[in-house]
Amino acid sequence: SIASFASQTVELMKFGAPANLVNAALVAGQDEVRHARICFYLARRFDPGNNVYAPDDFPVGKSLSIANTLEEMAAKLAVEGCYGETMGLMYGARQLATVRDPEIKQILRKIILEECTHSIL
Repeated sequence: SIASFASQTVELMKFGAPANLVNAALVAGQDEVRHARICFYLARRFDPGNNVYAPDDFPVGKSLSIANTLEEMAAKLAVEGCYGETMGLMYGARQLATVRDPEIKQILRKIILEECTHSIL
């Protein structure tokens, strides 16, 4: 999601999107960075060895592509945004319905709300 919003931001600028839309994509990308940090925190919290988890290098440079046409951008957004973000929302909602830990419940609620805004970008 981090790489997806990064490329979406570049594509929006490339095709002359309004500033508020470019800004929304930038904010969504930062949300995804925060979500990743939270997941690394949770991994450490539940690891009996108390290992530290952190992101590795992003290997997207080999596979990241910037759309050449508006049509190509729209197709990418349909898959990554509409489908991907919506599936993430559904998965998160399912987890929220069964989670018992109050901290995780609070985290999931916040992430789900943010993902809702991402899915409409």
